[in-house]
Amino acid sequence: MLSIYDYTVIGFYFAFIFSLGFIFKRFNKSSKDYFCGGARMSWWLVGLSAFVSNFSAWTFTGAAGLAFEYGIIVFIVYACDVFGYALGYFYFAKRFRQMRLVTAMDAVRDRFGKTSEQVFTWVKVPIQLITAGVWLVGLSIILSAVFNLPQEPTAVVTGITVLVMALLGGSWAVTASDFIQGLLLVSISIAAGVLCLVEVGGISEFIKQIPAENLTVLHETGAKHDWLWVIAMFCLAIVNRNNIMQSAKYITVKDSQHASKAAAVPLILYALLPVFWFIPPLCAHTLVPDFQSTYSAINNPSEVAYIAPCLEVLPQGMIGLLTAGLFAATMSSMDTGLNRNSGFLIKNFYQKIIRPKASDKQLLFAGQVCTLIMGILVIGIALIFINMGKISLFDIVMILITMLSIPVFVPLFWGMFIKRPPFMSAWTTMLFGLFISFLVYKVSMTEFAMSLFQSLNAEAVLEYIRTHKTAANIFINIPLSSGWFLLSGYIFKAGKEERQQIDKFFEQMEAPVDFEAEGGVSNDKDQAATLGKLSLVYGSFVLLMLLIPNTFVERVTLAGCALFMLGVGFLLVKFSSKKESSQEDPVINENNLKKGRSLVQSE
Repeated sequence: MLSIYDYTVIGFYFAFIFSLGFIFKRFNKSSKDYFCGGARMSWWLVGLSAFVSNFSAWTFTGAAGLAFEYGIIVFIVYACDVFGYALGYFYFAKRFRQMRLVTAMDAVRDRFGKTSEQVFTWVKVPIQLITAGVWLVGLSIILSAVFNLPQEPTAVVTGITVLVMALLGGSWAVTASDFIQGLLLVSISIAAGVLCLVEVGGISEFIKQIPAENLTVLHETGAKHDWLWVIAMFCLAIVNRNNIMQSAKYITVKDSQHASKAAAVPLILYALLPVFWFIPPLCAHTLVPDFQSTYSAINNPSEVAYIAPCLEVLPQGMIGLLTAGLFAATMSSMDTGLNRNSGFLIKNFYQKIIRPKASDKQLLFAGQVCTLIMGILVIGIALIFINMGKISLFDIVMILITMLSIPVFVPLFWGMFIKRPPFMSAWTTMLFGLFISFLVYKVSMTEFAMSLFQSLNAEAVLEYIRTHKTAANIFINIPLSSGWFLLSGYIFKAGKEERQQIDKFFEQMEAPVDFEAEGGVSNDKDQAATLGKLSLVYGSFVLLMLLIPNTFVERVTLAGCALFMLGVGFLLVKFSSKKESSQEDPVINENNLKKGRSLVQSE
């Protein structure tokens, strides 16, 4: 149960994160600062933000439920992340930065024209809102289990906290909070995993207590997560992690080299941390044998398989620290989504269609209003999901990705490699992919589909599609949508101006960024000093937790978490002190972006 120390830790966390919006408000001197940090963030800041914002409390609810029910198959999901970020490190990340964008949707316009920009904006925004709603549901599951509160008010309060921080601080506050929360999450998740491992008796005993069927990765055809599902996940990782929309992770960094370094951070962390994340749910049977009945009030009790063992083994104060870490996981995803969505709507719709002559101050204000609306919508969507009853968060996310996102990602992936397809290829491919998803998820369940497959003597194929829609849609949709994209280059012909714009897109994407020549003014010193001091403050607070009456081993665990954050903070402050003093940064506006593009075009 939570102690007064845990409540104090949680209260400090909320106050600390809430303050970031005010601290980083001064960094927002233009709308470009608000939406993409002025394209001058350091690689270490963006890299840890990319890692943290890529997952949410869903990892510790939906994915933990998968680990509890099906075992080590869950590591396939995160192996795909390693694979995706490896491709980013070696090829995609620097090219994303070299597109020289304010929002990822700018790249859609540069490659596929204004019509595609609007179509993809109004398709992508609802998808991100729904995804953010799922993340908020995952967090409400954990917090309601910890505090024994109903999910609805938990979701509302949590959503409001995220909204205030993102609303005031914009991209700088979002990325900075991701960094601090990343440090917290790394340290506490490792500590929780180690303590659970020790509690079950070490590595050998941990492996012994896992059911034999849960130690299998490649299951026979027909199992829910069979070997075809494994292959499908890696195919999905290729287009999901490396398409034009993923440029949003890297457009905030200073230059091409910083982009590649930023991709290396999540690559390394995703290779290491999942081992610790899934120790608790994999030993939930042993540590909390009756937890499913204990948490029967939760729609899907298996989704508390992470938090339930942790509540049994963590010392006083650390449960509050873990709760803050899990809150951080969702908050980092939600605030990024809110800021990104408002960027799409303001920079790619409002400015382009409604008010082309809007001043930068007006765009900044419109972005804040849009962020407010997005936050309210996310809270509403979360409440809808909560009241839908017994739903699997893992399955919902997989459906969102495969049914709705694949049609969006396929043309945005191939558009970075193949020049021939014209502007129309993007949105026609997306519509074609959505039609394929409709066939797989809806039409396949009809009597018409049964009679058709019976006439082809392929009833077994239809049965597999019906019972494995995620894998089936990946295997069917990606090849067919890719085929349509390639074929469309011969069906539709690009005009002269259209072809010139496509050529410029590819030339720019391959041209390294010269940060200073393109109007950039570094504020590395300010970034390192501010983040370093914040890390020292939070690390010092964790260090004070050694005063809590715990055992020696428990205090050593807390000390490890504190020293990790203090060490990072010390290194950043030391780094900032070595940098030369710089003049106050001028406003980095759209003119600098245009200057960079003109430099590319003149070469």
